Formats: sequence, C-alpha cells, structure tokens
Amino acid sequence: VKEDDEEFKKTSEELTEYFKKALNNDKLDIKVEKMKNAGVASMITISEDTRRMQDMMKMYSMGGMDMGMFGGTGETLVLNANHPLVQYVLGHKEDANTSKICEQLYDLASLSHGPLAPERMTAFVSRSNEIMMITTEGIIIRLECDGISILGRITSGVKLMDLKDDITVASIAKVREK
Repeated sequence: VKEDDEEFKKTSEELTEYFKKALNNDKLDIKVEKMKNAGVASMITISEDTRRMQDMMKMYSMGGMDMGMFGGTGETLVLNANHPLVQYVLGHKEDANTSKICEQLYDLASLSHGPLAPERMTAFVSRSNEIMMITTEGIIIRLECDGISILGRITSGVKLMDLKDDITVASIAKVREK
C-alpha cells in the first residue's frame, strides 16, 4: 500500500507540473484525486471566501473586477486520476495535442461556474472543433460515403480503417458540404 501511495504522489506531482506548464499558470492550485465516478475528468472547487467575495461583487455590480487583486483566485483544479483523458495526459506528455487536452479540461471545469471570457471562449470552441477530429492516437480519416461498397446480408462488413488493438475511434461525424 505504501508503494501505491508513493507512486500516486509521484503521478500527482507530474500531472500538476504538466498542467501548470500547459496552462501557463504557475499560481493555479491543482489537486489529483481518485474519484469513484470515472466519468468526471476535472472540476474546479472554489473556496468559501472566494465564493462570498464573488457574490458580494455581483451584488454591488463589480462583476468585471479581477479576483487576483484580493490575493489569488481561490480556485483549485481537481483532476480525476481514474479518468481516461487524465491518464492519457500522463502517458503522452510529449504529444502535440496533450496541452490542448489540458486546456480543454480546465475550460470545461471553469464553465461549470460561469461563462468564460470572450477570447477564452473563442479558443475553447476552436479547440473543441479540432479535438473532435482526433482519435486517441491522432489519426484522422475522411471518407466519401459513395466510396464505401454496399454488401449483402451474408458478408461480415466493410473495413474502413486498420487500427492497432489498443487504439479506438474517438468519434464519427458527418461533414456537411459548404
């Protein structure tokens, strides 16, 4: 059990440092936890003081003020070590798309507390569109439906793409014509 604790602590430190680097934010508090719900990749917790300060600022119509003026944001990014995307980040730190996944996880967690700033929202939408086109290994394929042969009942199907055993297709979408 002690080895597991030490390994988890090492993993947590690696993820924390990588996320701070990818988000270009050394002051961000990051916590890594093993959550029961593996469907939640990340979330942001806000301290009670910060929440009260935000409520007070809204009440006095001071919503545009920067919380950093009062000594930090009071936000903690909580990463779920059991989620496949967090595990992917840990195993693929050198991949060009990994920093995008970090940004995406942070923005998704931030959205649960309110809207993003306009330029941050624009970057989020652009990143979302780009990420949707990438499989777990970064392979993108685009096929014309007319090029797929139609087979009868007796056949076993049509193979569209060769994948290694550990690679899966992240999504399939129809591309609309302009």
